[in-house]
Amino acid sequence: MNPNGLDEESGYQKRRRKHKPTTVADPPRLERHVDRSARKKTAHMIIERSSLGCASDNEEESLFENVYSEVEDEEAAQEEVDSEEDISKIAPDTPSKRGKISASKRQKRSPTPPLDLSPHELYFSQNRPGRTKTSNTNLSSVALLDHEEYFELVRSYKSQHNDDLEYLQAEYAKSFNQWQFELSQGFNICLYGFGSKRSLLMKFAEYIDDRQKDDINKKVVIVNGYVSSMSLIKDTLQTIAAAVSDPAAGPPKLGSQPAGMLDSLVQLLDEDPSKHVTLVLHSIDGPTLRRPTVQAILSRISSFSQVKLIASANHPSFPLLWDSSIRSTFNFVFHDSTTFQPYTSEIDVVDEVNELLGRSSRRVGGKGGVGFVLKSLPEKARKLYEILIQEQLASMGGQSALDRRDDEDDNDSRSMNMAKSEAGIEFRLLYQKAVEEFICSTEMNFRTQLKEFYDHKMIESHFDFLGTEVISIPFKKDELETILEDLTS
Repeated sequence: MNPNGLDEESGYQKRRRKHKPTTVADPPRLERHVDRSARKKTAHMIIERSSLGCASDNEEESLFENVYSEVEDEEAAQEEVDSEEDISKIAPDTPSKRGKISASKRQKRSPTPPLDLSPHELYFSQNRPGRTKTSNTNLSSVALLDHEEYFELVRSYKSQHNDDLEYLQAEYAKSFNQWQFELSQGFNICLYGFGSKRSLLMKFAEYIDDRQKDDINKKVVIVNGYVSSMSLIKDTLQTIAAAVSDPAAGPPKLGSQPAGMLDSLVQLLDEDPSKHVTLVLHSIDGPTLRRPTVQAILSRISSFSQVKLIASANHPSFPLLWDSSIRSTFNFVFHDSTTFQPYTSEIDVVDEVNELLGRSSRRVGGKGGVGFVLKSLPEKARKLYEILIQEQLASMGGQSALDRRDDEDDNDSRSMNMAKSEAGIEFRLLYQKAVEEFICSTEMNFRTQLKEFYDHKMIESHFDFLGTEVISIPFKKDELETILEDLTS
């Protein structure tokens, strides 16, 4: 090789070092541009040398091979980069674990299982559970059922089994003669089975009353045992005593306690053996008659030869109310009387629905039920309830509806509603106001009047953190205002 060629080659190497990137951090795109410009200059230099005849054939071939090999490597690398960019445009990058699954990797769940599954896997595939569905509705959003709506729905309902139910009642009516014979032999009758038996017993009572020749000495007394009244047993004894006593002498005085009233009733029955009473008792297993003392009194009444008891039981476990002695005292003959009739009288549907919805504090039946009860009470009791409403409205922080009916809108009345525990009146304060209004004179008389409200669940009482008894009405403010308007109108 001639000295000129060596000098020119060393200059080429210098130029390569001059254009070679000095740092590793340079962008690869810039490095490719630098290498390409160096190769262009080298190609021009080879062409000039070949035209001037300064380089040998071996040197030209080696230089051409180096240049074209680098060009081919660069083109192959560029094609790989372009192909990778095209693939990245078609398929997105793999997401992270918390990211969304790509559409290509998301597998749709097929409703048809594969055919190559084993029998047990095919069973579980066909019986796999579906997605859980939840509802936004809850019991607190359900509107309360009132008596007016309930009676309207009952009147409009027509059962498709009315003919079958009437036919079943007629079949049981064919046994009235047998039942009357059992009563004449000293037995008492108890009807059990699914369905209300009230209408059946009422027909049997009419059947007995029509066949009694002596209407003066033989009476039929009907007792509704499903009524939730604490004085039900007292009222029963008083009614039987009035039936066997002389009407001209007035109602007999039996006392105040059930045990003493029973002894007085026994004396009345012993004084006149000609008096007979047929006692028709609906729901002998009613809530107020389930106490052992009450069942003992009823069994003793039924043991008298002058009293014939006809009772009905609704609960399937009613025999558990009695032990062997009380059951032998009743001396019942049991008859299966499944009527499939609805318990329209035995169960207060409105109260039961409100209790299931967690609104047991309003079991009185709403403002309509309160108005119905107040109409049957004396004037002083209504006045006492009016005072209680006024004081509770005052404790709620607002005036009564009569004072602010013209200057208060519905939004203000809703915002002023308070919880039951925050409203009410102290017992002593209410008693003092009742004395000032000449409603009562003694505390015993005052508690007697409040007892009527307790029995109908029109008031509630609780003790505050100081131990003071507070009486309140379990209604909202707008309902209290409506009741007050009805009382003052």
